[in-house]
Amino acid sequence: MSKEDAFVVSRDMPARRAQAFCVPYHYLVYAEVGTLTLEADGQRWTLPPARAGLVAAEHEVMISLARPVRVCSALIRPLLMPGPVLPLSVFAMSPLARQLLFALRGVGEETPLDDYTASLVQALALEALRLARLRPAP
Repeated sequence: MSKEDAFVVSRDMPARRAQAFCVPYHYLVYAEVGTLTLEADGQRWTLPPARAGLVAAEHEVMISLARPVRVCSALIRPLLMPGPVLPLSVFAMSPLARQLLFALRGVGEETPLDDYTASLVQALALEALRLARLRPAP
C-alpha cells in the first residue's frame, strides 16, 4: 500500500463558503471540533463531532464551514475499499471509527503506510461501510 492509496487529513480549517469537493477516493468526512455543512443531491446535513459522512469516490459534494473547524478525515482509494451502498451516507460516528481515525492521523502525509497502518485503514473502511449501511442518509 502506498501513501497515495489512503491518507488522513487532520488540520484546523478557517471558515469558508461552500466549495465543491470531488475526489477519486472514498471520503470519510469528520469534524473533530466544530461543525461543517455537507450538501449534495438536493439535501443538506450538519456534521458536528457526533456525526460523519461517507462520500463515494467521484461523487461531488459541497462543503462549507461557518466557523473554524478541526477536521480529521480519511480518503481511501476504491481499490482498497468497496464502494458504499449510497453515493453519500451521513451517520452517527461510532467510538471505534473515531479512535481508528485518530490513530491514523498523519498517515499517508507524514507517516508511511506499513502493514500496521494498512490494517488500521482496512478496519476504518469496514467500520465506515457498516455505519453507512446502518444509518444511510435520508
